[in-house]
Amino acid sequence: MTNGDEKLIKAIKSVLILDDDEVARNLIANHFERMGITNVETFEFATDALEACQARRFDFVVSDWKLQGMSGLAFFNRLRNLP
Repeated sequence: MTNGDEKLIKAIKSVLILDDDEVARNLIANHFERMGITNVETFEFATDALEACQARRFDFVVSDWKLQGMSGLAFFNRLRNLP
């Protein structure tokens, strides 16, 4: 890991993970937790993730590209439009 990577990881305090596959969500969450990032929230549905983003701020977002009911691209477009 480079010095820049370490700085980035230290700057990340909260992570949102959006994936309709439970195994993938858990693997990604475990990876962040092994890096020392313990404020990790996982979501199966984009609508639930958007509600969480309206309620609080996340430093880092990981999303699957293909989701049920909304694509990952559509999710990020909606995310960008949140206040």
